[in-house]
Amino acid sequence: MSNNNKNDTIVNLDQQVLTAEQKQRLIRISERLKEIKSLMKRVNQLLNFLGVFLCVVAVLFIIMVWITRYLD
Repeated sequence: MSNNNKNDTIVNLDQQVLTAEQKQRLIRISERLKEIKSLMKRVNQLLNFLGVFLCVVAVLFIIMVWITRYLD
């Protein structure tokens, strides 16, 4: 019985008419979320680049140490 009431509440909330102010607010929130998503994508790309760059530097450092210690 409680599950049925829960479903009725969800249906009633879905059918609620939004005011113009609420629609504008939802649009602004949606735009901000898109901006945040774009920013996070760029941050992710930067972190991936830095990870690869640091791995390359570490490998070159290890090769340099190996050359200086074992070839002299």
